[in-house]
Amino acid sequence: MSGRVIRWVALGALVLATAAGCGSSSTPSPSASAAASAAASTEASPPASAEPSAAASPSAAASSEASPAASGAVASLAIPSFQLPSDDKGLEALLPSQLCGKATLKLSLSGDRFAANPDPTLNGVLSSLGKTTADVSMAVASSDPTDDTCNTTAFVFRIAGADPGRFRDTFISLAQQEQDTTYTTGNVGGKDVYIGTQTDSDTTTYAYFKGDALFAVEAPDESKAAPALQAMP
Repeated sequence: MSGRVIRWVALGALVLATAAGCGSSSTPSPSASAAASAAASTEASPPASAEPSAAASPSAAASSEASPAASGAVASLAIPSFQLPSDDKGLEALLPSQLCGKATLKLSLSGDRFAANPDPTLNGVLSSLGKTTADVSMAVASSDPTDDTCNTTAFVFRIAGADPGRFRDTFISLAQQEQDTTYTTGNVGGKDVYIGTQTDSDTTTYAYFKGDALFAVEAPDESKAAPALQAMP
């Protein structure tokens, strides 16, 4: 799968990384840092960080720190001032609810968010398919960011009403332009997939096309990618 596609969906990965960071002071994982760096290349502004409440009392803060429920990424989602975007719950439902045995963090983005952060390559693809950013939507399901052993993400990128054959051919053409990635084909998790590996990455991309959507899983190896692929359409 094209690195350009990764760049388009990196906005979603950045939101996930930001959500995890709100609930933890630990150093971001390499994958989260890479996603943030890739998202920056789209010139997209990251979501506003939640500011600490000036009215919070020391005793309340101490109580929050002492509570086990206040730790970890899931607890970070409970912060009232930060909420993951969920523009297309139907698309989210196509992605795994669990990765590596733990509940996933999900988000979805609609076309207006892509329109707000235009990308020439994406716009060129859409134009060739007779579509606009209004037809674009995507969803991401990320593994628990506190689990460094999983490091798996599933996503779906949809261009509503796009001709399936032209959609596939366009993305394959983009993929072939990537000079730092090696592509092969195989069957993983019961899906015939395009397998993209990069020498400077610790994850592999497993992608396939279905109708007007591109489905993909990024994982360290096939053993982690297979269950995610099996759970997808």
